[in-house]
Amino acid sequence: MEIFRNGGFVFRVSPDGGELFTDRHCTGESSHLGHGMVEYEKGRVLAFTSRNNGEYWGGHNGTGYTEMKFSEDAGKTWSEAVPFPYSKSLFDMDLGVYSACEKAVLASDGTIIEFNLISDLIDSKGCGWEPYGRPTYLKSRDGGRTWSKAKALCSLRGRVYDARVFGGDIYVLVHQGREPSKGVLTSYHLLRSTDCGETFTDISALPFYPALDTACYYGTMSVLHDERLIVYVYYDRDDEKHIAYSTSGDMGLTWSRPEEAYFAKRIRNMQLIAFENSFFCFGRSGSHGEEQEQGHSIVYCSADGINWDEGHYLKYRTASAGAYSNAIIVHDGDRQRVLYHASWAYRRSMTDVYQWFIDAERI
Repeated sequence: MEIFRNGGFVFRVSPDGGELFTDRHCTGESSHLGHGMVEYEKGRVLAFTSRNNGEYWGGHNGTGYTEMKFSEDAGKTWSEAVPFPYSKSLFDMDLGVYSACEKAVLASDGTIIEFNLISDLIDSKGCGWEPYGRPTYLKSRDGGRTWSKAKALCSLRGRVYDARVFGGDIYVLVHQGREPSKGVLTSYHLLRSTDCGETFTDISALPFYPALDTACYYGTMSVLHDERLIVYVYYDRDDEKHIAYSTSGDMGLTWSRPEEAYFAKRIRNMQLIAFENSFFCFGRSGSHGEEQEQGHSIVYCSADGINWDEGHYLKYRTASAGAYSNAIIVHDGDRQRVLYHASWAYRRSMTDVYQWFIDAERI
């Protein structure tokens, strides 16, 4: 399906309706979150996928552990899933603490850095993901076959919503969870590592300041054509067509006053990626508004990362919550492609995971 034309390229997404990547309906389980992916050598991809309880909160929960799959052909075929040892060990200890791989990046020295959401689910009795623990990260120098010990990423209790490598440095967007009983407002922080993940420094707090009772979560980032860093956040669930963003001309040290970008068919759980001089923003087509418009997997296209087209549905919702996702660029022979993974609810909020590719062809 053609979705965009820009800069001498026509962009197409395939296959129609997506290809099954993680099958959970056969076991009655769920696969929310845990969509980290990284290409660690050209054509060699490591993808994470969660294996969660299918009953708690209708399947929309973090009770379970993360698995890994490997591809030698840029995501066209995959190995069988194997447990991610760190996550599986937390699950097996049965302490009420669970993890999901939120993101993974390839450091400039070839090391994979993998970032985890840590959920303390004792109080929530296995439903949802909050309260959050302190996020952790692990490193692998052999393509994900063996891993270092886990280290705390920062002192914040929160989630890693995005992690990218820009100019050889690693940037991590962390969302601090709300704790209303303690008067803690939600906030976003940008961390940076200049030593390939040995250490991370909190370099700034982003200028998004919602009220204590306002839903403000999700986040994604990229670098614009003029080399400004841009971060989008889901700021107001009552207005899913206008998404807040802020830009930085000094790679995250200082930030502009937030503005809003317009998304015609709504968006939530945004995932932004730059590809062949264009930008693509994936996610869920909102959770509010007209019932028939909610919950579909959607992609928007842009020439500048701020002004977006009308959007294109990739897979229609037939049950409940899904469309948590991730996207990376992979090398398939001489061409580059966008590899996109997204959850899709097969019953209630119990999800499988599907995948798509975006290809650029010269006009």
